[in-house]
Amino acid sequence: MSTSQIAEPTLPVPPAARRETVELDVTGMSCGSCAARVQRALGGLPGVQEALVNYATGRATVELDPRLAGTEQLLAAVERAGYAAAPAAASAGEQARAFAELER
Repeated sequence: MSTSQIAEPTLPVPPAARRETVELDVTGMSCGSCAARVQRALGGLPGVQEALVNYATGRATVELDPRLAGTEQLLAAVERAGYAAAPAAASAGEQARAFAELER
């Protein structure tokens, strides 16, 4: 038997990480350093894959694995950092996409 006929062992493929986007309205930030502090607090949570905080809009956008983290954990992390947050209201475009999905 040649080495080309020997089957390579197959490694189990991990399930694809789920990804969900959560947007938060963050209040109490007074500068870019505040936004960076909130971003670090969110990014340090287990399950958070990416956190971006925009001081100008007061909005945090968080990509997370919903099996490991949820909105409540995000809100608590922002509060521990010294700021307040609430889930962002859906924009008109987001609402239209949600209605289109429901009609399918």
